[in-house]
Amino acid sequence: REDLARAGEAARRGEAAGADREARRAEALRRRQEAADRAEKELQEQITAEQQKTSDAFDIVRKKDEEISSHLATIDEKEDQIKILTSKISAARVVQRKWASSKDEEKRARDNWATEKKHLENKNLEQAETIRSLEEQVEALHQRIDQVRESVVQRLRGPGGGGGGIGVPGRRCSRGPPTGPSRRANACCLLGSGPRSPHRRRRRRCSLPRGMPPVRCFAFHDCKNMH
Repeated sequence: REDLARAGEAARRGEAAGADREARRAEALRRRQEAADRAEKELQEQITAEQQKTSDAFDIVRKKDEEISSHLATIDEKEDQIKILTSKISAARVVQRKWASSKDEEKRARDNWATEKKHLENKNLEQAETIRSLEEQVEALHQRIDQVRESVVQRLRGPGGGGGGIGVPGRRCSRGPPTGPSRRANACCLLGSGPRSPHRRRRRRCSLPRGMPPVRCFAFHDCKNMH
């Protein structure tokens, strides 16, 4: 009986110990489960935080992409403006080169015209001097011719004053009165050079060929002017 009691006591103590162990095991399991739950919750919170951070980062990247796209569009627009300005500058340089070339051509033309004008002025001065000298010579020849003419008229004039002929007293000029074409034709008639002659002396250019001897005027009365 004592052995049975001791065995029953030992069995009860074993059962109590087993129950205690089971209780401790259950408590430990519960604690591990709570720890695992807390760890999972913390991990979920971390994951949520990381996801939020990732979403925020994606938003920032998207905004940066939009800003970069806007900047790229602005850069493209500026490049187009630069191309337009470059073409305008090139056209302006072409116009400037043409203007400079035209100014050079105008300057050369002015220089050439000034040179040509100076040359023409010098030539005109030379020609004017030559003409003046020739006019002086012609005037001197006219004076000499007038002198010779007067002396010849004095020798050839008859006693009838200005109406006489060549060695024939009283003979008038056969070319007609001093009016109309006859007057022009007999403007230098030697027979009509006196103060009472119907043919007053006038100085005109001779219409006969140059080199015709002046004796023709004295002999035949058909010289239209003195040679």
